Amino acid sequence: MAMKFHSHRLTGRWELSEDSPMKYRLKRCIYVLSSVFTTRVRSGPLKGSRWTLFSGIRFVRGTFEPEKTAIIINALGAGDVFWDVGANVGYFTVLGAKIVGKEGAVVAIEPSPVNLAFLKRNVKLNKAENVTILPIAAGAAQGTVRLNTRSGRGTHCVDNLGDTLVDVNSIDSLIQSGLPSPTFVKIDVEGFEEYVIEGMKTCLRMNSPKLLVAVHTESAEKNILSLLSEFNYILRQRLAMPKGDIELYLEPSEIA
Repeated sequence: MAMKFHSHRLTGRWELSEDSPMKYRLKRCIYVLSSVFTTRVRSGPLKGSRWTLFSGIRFVRGTFEPEKTAIIINALGAGDVFWDVGANVGYFTVLGAKIVGKEGAVVAIEPSPVNLAFLKRNVKLNKAENVTILPIAAGAAQGTVRLNTRSGRGTHCVDNLGDTLVDVNSIDSLIQSGLPSPTFVKIDVEGFEEYVIEGMKTCLRMNSPKLLVAVHTESAEKNILSLLSEFNYILRQRLAMPKGDIELYLEPSEIA
């Protein structure tokens, strides 16, 4: 029987490792409580949208990653299905929901409990009823992984010594369970991108979505480009981000 997914419903699990310091538990509580305070986005494509005040000043200012934002705006259209893999606090999730409209859909994947509080709140504040939130990690196969949430909210990453245990599943399995197939996928998962792509090979073959992939090392970039070339993807744009990451925008050759 296929699994059913519902907008705003958080269906995954997470747990702290036994040796996790109390300060990290306290930090999570503070973030969850701070998601209550809201303001309006001051500029950019989400100008006027309601937003959690303490989720990040660049989100509130509307100045978050403008080049990446431009790619997403140009790649998406009404009725599209946008998968935001590594949704963080939901900036691109809410933007995508606004662009694709009622006829489209957004799937937001975010395993970090800290980020989830802001993500869920921002989606709710903007009445983005076309969004489904999955509190899991995307990867090559179903299972569990450890997540390191000791760093800043934008750099939580899969780590064997991580403090939080989270569920992981592949995009192919999630689609098979009933979620809509994507027309565009944004992947930014702090070094776990190759595993995400390994877990969506059927999607790449059958659906050929546009891709925006963050890479964090030269070897990862080489490996990902090589893998995607097997599915006839062409690199259309390469962005060097201020913090040293690279964003790769790719399209299947038939539309490139």
